[in-house]
Amino acid sequence: MILRLLTFAFCAAMSSGAGAQDYALQPGDSVRLFVSGLPGGDMTSIVDMDGNMRFPYVGSIQVAGKTLEQIRAALSLTATGSEVTIYGPNEARSTILLGPDNIFLAMDGYRHVTVGGAVVSPGPVDFSPGMTARAAVASAGGAGTTDGRELSPLDVVSLLGTFDELALDEALELAELWRLDAMLADRAEAPSEITRRIVAEHLGLSYLDQTRDRIGLDLSVQDSSDLQLEEQLELYDQRVSYLERTLAGYEEAARLEAEELARVQEMFDRRVVPIDRLNSARSAGLITNIRVLDTESMLAEARIGRSTLAEELDAGVDEARSALLAERAATYADLVAIRKRMAGARAKIDAAGLSSFMQAATRSVTRVVVYRGAGDAVTRHELALDDPLLPGDVIEVTTEQPIPSQ
Repeated sequence: MILRLLTFAFCAAMSSGAGAQDYALQPGDSVRLFVSGLPGGDMTSIVDMDGNMRFPYVGSIQVAGKTLEQIRAALSLTATGSEVTIYGPNEARSTILLGPDNIFLAMDGYRHVTVGGAVVSPGPVDFSPGMTARAAVASAGGAGTTDGRELSPLDVVSLLGTFDELALDEALELAELWRLDAMLADRAEAPSEITRRIVAEHLGLSYLDQTRDRIGLDLSVQDSSDLQLEEQLELYDQRVSYLERTLAGYEEAARLEAEELARVQEMFDRRVVPIDRLNSARSAGLITNIRVLDTESMLAEARIGRSTLAEELDAGVDEARSALLAERAATYADLVAIRKRMAGARAKIDAAGLSSFMQAATRSVTRVVVYRGAGDAVTRHELALDDPLLPGDVIEVTTEQPIPSQ
């Protein structure tokens, strides 16, 4: 049987979402591959140092410098016409014929942005579409100096940077809770007003769209997995029904053959028919009884297979839901811990006399220089704090802060 799942409209939208359509992949990026109709067809691959990615049924291909659409077109060209055989319970088999509408790609993760210079915690920062230089600096603890001098404006900047980092973590956890709640409800839902506001403020509207697309893709994968099992269950139902009808026919035939054999035996005993006629009646009855036994065996096997598959379907749903509930509980616990730390940071900010230090902090100047590209193609230029970053950017932060009068 050839299975085709009609998820192209959604997944194509995901693969060409904002920020991903024209983005050229580089080593360190990760891509999510979804092959519709294939159990376990949702997988992630990372671009290696040579610019290659490995894909099932295709192997390794060169992807560095190519967009998702270019990669998908190359994969579709290579995989179209390939047949994949799926083995189910009791050696049941089905075949998927791969075509251009079976393969979908979406960005799963981007190269880190590296933040250095006058920040509290220099180093790599996870990139998300729409990230600005301001968000990257906040993720690195905020602007500050590392020379050890205890300047009151820096205390304020450090405290505010810590609070901003925690606020960013809070937004990420709220977005994840939104996704998990949608998976548990098995339908795409709009985020709560507080989730929408916090995520939009700290991660940008593009992250809201990205999370909404991810929810849609996760629901599509979840539904396709259930659909495959339900289709196999329906095939078992059809087979059981067919074998039941066949068995009833053979049993009726066996009854008639038994009556015919009894009649021929009586006629043979009265010397009305020869021995060949009796042997023929016995052979016909034997063949029919063998068919009854074979059909009973096949029917029992089909019923066992259907029962096993139904149990797997029920157990899979329960197991998946339990895993989602556990993941949601852990995410919610992380959110509670982050909010406790935010409350502590806020208390420290208030205790530091924020009103007097804020004037000096707001007069401070933070400059960001970005190094973009690789090898001989690296460019250097200054960014405004609200300018967007790209995956792999290296930014250097400098600050000039006046010391407030005593």
